[in-house]
Amino acid sequence: MKAWPPLPGAAPQGSKGRPAGKPTLSRPQSATGIRTNNVHQLKGDEADGVLLLLPDAGSAQPWATADPATDEVLRIWYVAVTRARRLAAIALPESETGTLAELLRGRDVLVRVV
Repeated sequence: MKAWPPLPGAAPQGSKGRPAGKPTLSRPQSATGIRTNNVHQLKGDEADGVLLLLPDAGSAQPWATADPATDEVLRIWYVAVTRARRLAAIALPESETGTLAELLRGRDVLVRVV
């Protein structure tokens, strides 16, 4: 938030509560159409396409066995894939693609493994 310009007409009442230090972005970045974020930064946002990277072995297992009501990791992944308006892609180890594809197809989700 330090890098964002202040809202028009907004003025602080003293310096208490203001972020200190140098802004992380020194000037506006040119738009590329691609952005990266961690899942926690995406809440409330949407994008045409979202790529969820799950590089660790065993990543497909929670989708099949975990309880969404109690598993925080599964809830975080849910936030990520539900940000997509048109395309949600999941990148995971090749050895696990069949397991996840079978699970999704069993729930009538269109799956394409590439």
